[in-house]
Amino acid sequence: MSTLTTFIVAGIGGSGAKATAINFKKTEDNIGLWAWVANDTASRIRPGMSIVAEQVSFGKVETHYEKAGVVTELKVPKRQVFFGGALTIKKPESQPLAPVSVNFEDGCDEYAAAYDNKNQTTEDVSEPF
Repeated sequence: MSTLTTFIVAGIGGSGAKATAINFKKTEDNIGLWAWVANDTASRIRPGMSIVAEQVSFGKVETHYEKAGVVTELKVPKRQVFFGGALTIKKPESQPLAPVSVNFEDGCDEYAAAYDNKNQTTEDVSEPF
């Protein structure tokens, strides 16, 4: 009997000729998980859905990458997930949230401008502390 592993889709990344990067909810220790999924499958996946995998393997945790000799630290470490066996894609238990609608009352822009003007300070460095 195999143990099923569930991953919650957080976002859809870039796609290549054959596969699309699917980003999952971060782990408890703040590592971003991601996996390549075939384009025909990925085109039907949306954030909030879950992928239940029959077999899973993990790559090493990556904390940086190197491009053209320049090393760049990642803001969030990431780890690739490799799937094997059957995958089941599940819809979320709730419906998607409605788009956000923002309404500013009269006077908000004036208040923001006055606030910004009041909080702009210039530092006088001519006198020691």
